[in-house]
Amino acid sequence: MVNEISVVGSRCGRFAPAVDLLESGRIDVTRLIGGKMPLSDGVSAMGEASKKVP
Repeated sequence: MVNEISVVGSRCGRFAPAVDLLESGRIDVTRLIGGKMPLSDGVSAMGEASKKVP
């Protein structure tokens, strides 16, 4: 028995220009990052992300 998951994302629009801005450092998004979690804690991270911010 194998325990596997699949993660599928969906995005409508052009991603490359946004990635270029992030990579070049022309925009600062550090204030948007509330924390970091390992991928192995993905389910918990999604639960935390869905909570309302006071």
